[in-house]
Amino acid sequence: MEQKLLENIRSFPTSEESRAYAWVDCNRAFKNKKLSIDELSKELFIFLASWGMLRGKAFLSAYNWRILRKVTEILKEEKYEKLYNPEIDVIKENLDKIMELYKRIDEALRPYHTDYEEKAVSSILVTKILLGSLGCSVAYDTNVTVALEESKIAEAKFSKESLISLCNFYAQNKALEEERQRIKKEHNIDYPPMKILDMAFWPAKD
Repeated sequence: MEQKLLENIRSFPTSEESRAYAWVDCNRAFKNKKLSIDELSKELFIFLASWGMLRGKAFLSAYNWRILRKVTEILKEEKYEKLYNPEIDVIKENLDKIMELYKRIDEALRPYHTDYEEKAVSSILVTKILLGSLGCSVAYDTNVTVALEESKIAEAKFSKESLISLCNFYAQNKALEEERQRIKKEHNIDYPPMKILDMAFWPAKD
């Protein structure tokens, strides 16, 4: 299985023109203290659009980047700085903060979600926001949840227990960290562990 996960990671293009690079642009923007809330919100909106969150009847498709201002303000609060591209031990030490952040993002978007039967915002959207901005969680979309269900590596939904299992799996599989360091050296892209895992669970194209 390890080889398949590495193949998945290597299937992601590294060119600046690729869709995959939208994550790099967004993530690096959130490290830049000079960018305004509006600028960061636009970058986050572009990332979400690139990764399918404005398709079809997705509720975001009825809005523009300004819907993300409150979310961005929350993400940029000083108390969440340590959650930016965290190493495995930092994630384990700050699980409560990640859960709190998830809840606050959900609550910030709910006022725009009033026409939907379910009041809670999609966990796919919230975790994609966490992944694109701070890199502190995988995005629990279809590809990831199917892979988790099949592999039993972690619970196939966002939870503290699932994040712990993912952290343990990453720590136990040294090849994932080696691949991360290879990408950093060869392409100057410093993916955090959770982004590496997210890519590992996306099936490589034949």
